[in-house]
Amino acid sequence: MMKLTLPEKLDFLYIAVAFLAVFFLFRINRLPLDLWEIAFFAVLASLGSLVPVSFGWGMTLSLGQVIQKASFFLVGTCGGVAVTLFSDYFEVALHSRKIVSRGVLASVAQYVLSFVPGAIVLANLSSADHSFLSLQNLAAFSAFGFLVESVGDILVWSYLLSKEGPGDFRGIVRRVTFSSPERILFVDLFLAVLFILVCKSQQALALPLLFVPFIVLHYAMKTTPAILEEIRKALASFAEALEARDAYTQLHSEMVTRLSVACAKRLGLPEYEIQEIERAASMHDIGKIAVPDAILLKPGRFTNEERLQIKQHATMSREFLKGIRRLRVIAQIAGAHHEMWDGTGYPDGLKGEEIPAGARIISVADVFHAMTSNRPYRTPLPPEEMLGKLRGMAGSHFDPKVVEAFIRVLEENPELAIEPVSDRGLDALHGTAAPT
Repeated sequence: MMKLTLPEKLDFLYIAVAFLAVFFLFRINRLPLDLWEIAFFAVLASLGSLVPVSFGWGMTLSLGQVIQKASFFLVGTCGGVAVTLFSDYFEVALHSRKIVSRGVLASVAQYVLSFVPGAIVLANLSSADHSFLSLQNLAAFSAFGFLVESVGDILVWSYLLSKEGPGDFRGIVRRVTFSSPERILFVDLFLAVLFILVCKSQQALALPLLFVPFIVLHYAMKTTPAILEEIRKALASFAEALEARDAYTQLHSEMVTRLSVACAKRLGLPEYEIQEIERAASMHDIGKIAVPDAILLKPGRFTNEERLQIKQHATMSREFLKGIRRLRVIAQIAGAHHEMWDGTGYPDGLKGEEIPAGARIISVADVFHAMTSNRPYRTPLPPEEMLGKLRGMAGSHFDPKVVEAFIRVLEENPELAIEPVSDRGLDALHGTAAPT
């Protein structure tokens, strides 16, 4: 007999509890169910799930989510459960290309369960005798939305803990709770209120018009990745020009990117923020393209004047990147990677939380690789010794939380500190280029 893993056991538990919860709700229901109305909203929510709108930075919305929440007020608790169950099953089965599987059923069960406590509260606090815009009904609907998101988070926490273990509970909580800004902003709940008002106005012909902005935004935002890819290619061309001058910079950027992404994941940052850090780390030294070869390729230590000149690369990186509107956040991160926690860094003397989180991470990775790599004027420090030095600089040079996460990452994954050997990086490995 095959032994089930903990996540598999949890899947079956979700399915069983969801079945019992739905059965219980329909069993105690005393209100008449309008099956045609429920079917109408279920189909509408299913169609709405086909046009999600991704705004980047981790925010995705679909009209299906909006209709699901609105249906709990429009067709009652049981009607809302039926709409959510049908439309979410349609969406999950469509994306997974499986009609019935443990994964599909568990995903739907988990989603439906997130609605049940809020639906019970909504049914008991709302009043059909008052306008939807009454304080009582708006408060009930707000409580419903809060409970849906909170219970959903708890269910995802439990599943991730069963897979990853309790070692990084805080990271899991942050990753789940702040993974999608609309979960904090309750944008879908606000749109659900508008949807309810349209339905209550008995202007049925207006309902299809709600699809129009979502469809337009869906196809408009689908072009965003293509635009960003073209920008990435253009910047890669500049980076290659820099690498042709200084092979160390290419290797250094690869290592800093790898270490920064690992640290950001350890800190539990949301995916969109990790992507921003990855892009910023890969281009944090792009401003060096403006540094003269006589300084950039100098095999020895810099003079004071040369050091002042090379310090300008942080500002140049920021100015170069911020000229592209979609890279302005990345520009701020890349331009601040030499700022220090105590305010003694450059170029702006930022202090503590004033420094972008991504820059605080890249700063640690940048110094770690610079001090552990082979240079003609300096013997590289062993990674273990450098980690000790980083711990000593926590609270002065670096954010203590970032240092702690960085150290834990390398203690658990020491291979991340090993430089990859590639044709373009061979010269850098032999130490033939200038320092960072």
